[in-house]
Amino acid sequence: MKRKIVCALIAAMSLSVCSPVYATEVQRPSIGENIPENVQVVESEKDNIQQVIVEPSKPENYTNPTAQKIVEELKDENTKTTVMDILVIEAGGDKNNVTPEVAQKVAQKVEEVQQKTGTNISLYEPLSDPVDMKLLKDNGEVTLKPNGEVTLKKTYETAKGMDKKDLMVMQMDPETGAVTFSKVKTLDPETGEVTATLESMAAVTLMTKVPIVVKDVTPEKYENETTKKTVETLQKIQEENNGIELKDVLVNMGAVETKDGELVQKEVQISEDTTINIEEYNAAMELADLAIKQGEEDYSYNMAGTLDAGAQRTLDMVDWKRMVNAGYPGVDLDDLEANPDKLLSLEPFTLEGAFIAQMNPITGEMEYITDFELCFEMPEGEEEAVPEEKADEADAEEEEDNAWKIDDEDDRDRKMPNLVIRANYKSMGPFIIMMPKSTELN
Repeated sequence: MKRKIVCALIAAMSLSVCSPVYATEVQRPSIGENIPENVQVVESEKDNIQQVIVEPSKPENYTNPTAQKIVEELKDENTKTTVMDILVIEAGGDKNNVTPEVAQKVAQKVEEVQQKTGTNISLYEPLSDPVDMKLLKDNGEVTLKPNGEVTLKKTYETAKGMDKKDLMVMQMDPETGAVTFSKVKTLDPETGEVTATLESMAAVTLMTKVPIVVKDVTPEKYENETTKKTVETLQKIQEENNGIELKDVLVNMGAVETKDGELVQKEVQISEDTTINIEEYNAAMELADLAIKQGEEDYSYNMAGTLDAGAQRTLDMVDWKRMVNAGYPGVDLDDLEANPDKLLSLEPFTLEGAFIAQMNPITGEMEYITDFELCFEMPEGEEEAVPEEKADEADAEEEEDNAWKIDDEDDRDRKMPNLVIRANYKSMGPFIIMMPKSTELN
């Protein structure tokens, strides 16, 4: 059965239900009705909790400057905040001027969370306003810092109709400003009731994935001038119907040594154990962008860490015949062209000697991905029917798959299969598949 590419990791977890305890409700209209209608304590590791008091988070509630800044950012209605912004503040930085030291701290935090949750937390944004979940213990103490973990059920209007794979819960230590993240254990999409296990009860915020798309390149939006100018040059090469060669990319990116416009350095290392001849490779697709969509026409490329994703691209933007021929030597390409639905029956495949070249739009670095996989799928919302007897099997595969599924925003024919490029992407921004010239079709 063809491998399914899905949006996020889901871990199956069992819950131990205790007697329900309900919260004092505090209403504050903003992102829908974000204050939970009630909070039920499902399980408390150590404390005997009598009541949960829900209040809107306010900067003045905390004495720690970092905690104050994080809540100010979360409550700022004039800016579109992401977890990336929160992590920069937590690391002591300014989101409008991120230093290398702060970027390194953020990347380390993202990696730590990814090891724990299986997802890139820098690519999430608030789905609710932050609230403080004050715990009233049986000894009369009211605290935002429980002894051990506490599992709660909270109801959010904004969670209605959502998929739990797309949600995370952020919480903050009120004394240090350190933020932690929890996977959603259960979600009732009809009521918006969310179950999660928390370490702290300050600035509890429901988070959802930012929308990521594959699209045509927009170099005018890149921060790095080298990447911007390189992509503009490569666009001209494409417009002149000339294929992009690897040397075109590397020379313009300043990634190889040249003299008087000629290559001095003929080889480049693309992995720990792989060095290739630059002149023996060219592109098997047109340039494409991975981007975070922010509104109708605005995009961001700000990501820390890596992203395990299946990025879709339409057949007219890739040399799919060359790829399929390399993955399935001897296949009837004319038959596949006449009957493109047959592409869906091909098992995922790899391309020997090929790699993905990424041009980081923030840093200007060249990045290479040698371990990737290809398959064909219908666009989002146009998936092929799954036989009933295989439905359970498909659901099980989705439960185990960590990858994000990224649709092609420029899809020109929603009824045609798309190529899915499954890889652990190292950045947002422009990317292109490079293959040995020896694989070109006559």
